Amino acid sequence: MPVLLLAYPVLVHLAVLWGAPRLEWLALVVMCAIPLYQGLRALRPGHWLSLLALAGLLHVLTRMGGGMYALFVPPVVAPAAVLAVKRVASAELAATAFSRVGDLSASRAVLSLSRALRTSPKADSCALRPDSLLARRASAGTRSALTS
Repeated sequence: MPVLLLAYPVLVHLAVLWGAPRLEWLALVVMCAIPLYQGLRALRPGHWLSLLALAGLLHVLTRMGGGMYALFVPPVVAPAAVLAVKRVASAELAATAFSRVGDLSASRAVLSLSRALRTSPKADSCALRPDSLLARRASAGTRSALTS
C-alpha cells in the first residue's frame, strides 16, 4: 500500500510533465488499485476482475484523450470527502473564526449547531430546516449573515 500511495503522485507528475498517455493510464490504474488493495492482497478474484475492468476502461479513456482530465479528479474529490466527514469539525472551526472576529452570538450558534449535528440522527437535514437550532439561536442579523 505505501508503494501505491507514493507511486500515484510521482506518476501523475511525470505524466503531466512529459505528456505521456501511458503514464496517465498507469497513474489512473494505481489510483484505482489503492481502495482495492486489501482485496487484491487477499487474492480475491472479484477485486482483480474489477481492477482489470477499470484498467480497460481507463485505457479507452486515455486513448480518447480524457486521461489527463481524470487525473484532476482526486485533488477535488479528496478534500470534498474530508469536508463531508469532518462537517462537525468544520462547524467548530467556523465558530472559532466567528469568536476571533468578535461575533460571539454567531460563535455560540455555530457551536450549538455542531453539537446538534453530533447528536442528531438526521444531521444533514438539521441545518436546512427553518426551525433548526441555528435559526432559533442566532439573532436576526447573525442569521442572515450565516445563511446568505
